[in-house]
Amino acid sequence: MRLYLCEKPSQAKDIAKVLGANRRGDGCWMGTDVTVTWCIGHLLETAPPDAYDERYKRWVLADLPIIPDKWKMLVKPKTASQFK
Repeated sequence: MRLYLCEKPSQAKDIAKVLGANRRGDGCWMGTDVTVTWCIGHLLETAPPDAYDERYKRWVLADLPIIPDKWKMLVKPKTASQFK
């Protein structure tokens, strides 16, 4: 299956029409071997500092800058259904 990710729903609808994806799904357009979906604002956000260490729950100047080895991303609750 080919997946196309568009910036916004109207763009996805236009591209889906060209690709023959005419069945409306939950947050997408589907066709034979093709799915076209879209984003709604920002689907992910960076995790807050305390997601890396409990001590960062309270801001202390000595802890700054906080630069993790690997950045954690969280799905925004408002856009979770589209992300899934």
